[in-house]
Amino acid sequence: MKYTAAQFIQEVLIEPIKDIIEKHPFHAFFLLCPIVEILGKCLNKDSDWHFPNHSKKDFNNALKTLTPLKKYSLLSADLYSIVRCGLLHAGIPKEGIKLCPNNNDLSNNTIGCKELYYDIKCAWEEIKNNDLAKKEMKTELFEVYDSISGGTQTSIHTQLS
Repeated sequence: MKYTAAQFIQEVLIEPIKDIIEKHPFHAFFLLCPIVEILGKCLNKDSDWHFPNHSKKDFNNALKTLTPLKKYSLLSADLYSIVRCGLLHAGIPKEGIKLCPNNNDLSNNTIGCKELYYDIKCAWEEIKNNDLAKKEMKTELFEVYDSISGGTQTSIHTQLS
């Protein structure tokens, strides 16, 4: 199935995570952290989704720009390094931030999975409803295959033009 960037973010990245949050909130953080970065990429006017060396800039731009995520930028910790990189590169956050299943306690540097998910959903709505995206979100950009040669593997291909 071909997805526009907007459909892909909504239907493939954001919506399915709600099923994981209840049973496996720690695992959900592995999926939520890159979505913060992707939301930041939506705000970036460069048309290349794979623009090199922009991960930290895009992640932090989402925290600074999108109203539902701004509260996370107030933490004294470098969330990009501690949480996003800590989880994606080592499987655990670096010291300085705690993760919990439910709600934030930002005064104690604790990020709650359910609240972060809700804030990401609201940030995505803010992007869509206020035309904040600098990238083209309506052209078919991603193609997802439900199966390959009878298998269940999913692969994603991006448009090269």
